[in-house]
Amino acid sequence: MNTPSEQVFLRPLALPDVTTYASWGLDRRFCEHAGWTVDKPLPAHEAHWHELITHPKPDLIRLAAVAGTDLVGYVDLAGDEPNRRELGYVIGPSDRWGLGLGGSVARLGLEHGLRPSGPR
Repeated sequence: MNTPSEQVFLRPLALPDVTTYASWGLDRRFCEHAGWTVDKPLPAHEAHWHELITHPKPDLIRLAAVAGTDLVGYVDLAGDEPNRRELGYVIGPSDRWGLGLGGSVARLGLEHGLRPSGPR
């Protein structure tokens, strides 16, 4: 894993992300804290993420959070009101917690949502 001191940035989700996000579903501690289903089989996580990426919900902007070359989380901007969104973020797997990534990712999510052109 690259160090959290490397630049963290947001980008659109991509199909190669499915493998990483689905693997976090095997981390019981992560699932319990993130509100994910515990003990769900890996293929079910893969199918879920594939669906989220190929058919995004119209009221959810989800962006991948990357540190260096590592996928380390995601940011959600939820809601369908033009000037109001709810910010959420996840850092995974749980062995990345406590490294300062959450604060960086949350700030990037706020910056994205507060751009003059608004959330995309």
